[in-house]
Amino acid sequence: YPPFSPKVGIARGSKIISRSGVVLLSRKWTQASIYSGLHIRILALFVLITSLATRRLVAMPKDQQFGIVHSTWTAGYYHWLTESLPRALAIHEAYPKATILLPSEKYRHYAETLRCLGIENIAFFPEGSNVRIDAPVLSECPRKFATTSPALLKKVRNIILEKGAFTASQPPDKIIYISRRKARGRFILNEEALEAMLAEFEAESVCLEDFSFKEQVALMQRTRLLISIHGAGLTNMMFMQEGGTVIEILPRKNGIFDYKMSRNTSFHNACLHDACYVRLAEALNQEYQYLESDPDNKWYSGTHMANLNVDLVSLKKTIENSILIKNEPHG
Repeated sequence: YPPFSPKVGIARGSKIISRSGVVLLSRKWTQASIYSGLHIRILALFVLITSLATRRLVAMPKDQQFGIVHSTWTAGYYHWLTESLPRALAIHEAYPKATILLPSEKYRHYAETLRCLGIENIAFFPEGSNVRIDAPVLSECPRKFATTSPALLKKVRNIILEKGAFTASQPPDKIIYISRRKARGRFILNEEALEAMLAEFEAESVCLEDFSFKEQVALMQRTRLLISIHGAGLTNMMFMQEGGTVIEILPRKNGIFDYKMSRNTSFHNACLHDACYVRLAEALNQEYQYLESDPDNKWYSGTHMANLNVDLVSLKKTIENSILIKNEPHG
């Protein structure tokens, strides 16, 4: 895929920025603020119209320079780390005095990630509003998700590690399983048995909701094998030392009921898995493996948020093989 690196520029005149990141009053920047794809643009347009119809419009101070790094999707942790942080870094390098303007309070916990990049000037949209900004500093949204340049992802990672003094002084030694028991869905139904099996490998089971961003980074620096069901927690592989292993637990797909146009690929592959984590692992020099397990969804429904019964025998073999390969002497 064409690797994405965001372009940054100052938009002339007054621009309206929605809470979903869509830029108005500029054809160029409106297109650059939304993923490509007709159905995605229609969805973004619907969200935009609803927001403009129900929320007030507030003019931001003219004596302050504001940068925009969010989109319709970046409230999610994966999109924030792999899309918004690279956009924020691009703005900060080009316009170091610009204030990164975040759209709502639900982004407040992401301020810590910006500070870890060395960005201290952070502000938020006035409560419940869209904004009008004179000459905003704008950054491009990727045309397709999971396409951010590997070099840029590594640069973001390395700056965070350097500024946070996270550089590990020893080889990684932990096996970490990320549980979603505190998430809104997509659970492991036989998790108790899974954790008992993982205990044989002295693996730690964690809920990342209990960790600050810096604590997550520090934990990943010591992780050599990361295991999780498909979910945002896997994005933290960004902060593992290179050469680690990631095992993603995936549902067996349900044919046409799992069709997803946004995969931007052949009809056959559009009924299969998202490639975001295999691409991220490849970009960051991590070994990627996956294991399919049985979902609890109905025969006529998709598996996007299905709960899973993990095949523990297969998972154990996958872990054993990964450990064996990593422990083999190199000749």
